Amino acid sequence: MTDDIPSFKNIKTWKFPQAKYFEIYPHEIWLLKHFDSWAIDNNFDKQISHQTFNRALQTINIDQEAFSELHNFAQKLLNNKKVS
Repeated sequence: MTDDIPSFKNIKTWKFPQAKYFEIYPHEIWLLKHFDSWAIDNNFDKQISHQTFNRALQTINIDQEAFSELHNFAQKLLNNKKVS
């Protein structure tokens, strides 16, 4: 389903293994807390993990071809981050 979305094609090319998260898990469960847990389990650097998570959300958020549910979900997570 996401293979046809340009932002996901872009994310798949990133050199950071943390980007795999967006292939493994459906967007309905994307949360920084869940991502952190997954990253810790995989011994990933926390700062790079957070940067990758936020960069992926921003990439999806600006992708005009991402379906609206995915775009809205990414936008909501980015907005929540600004409030926190």
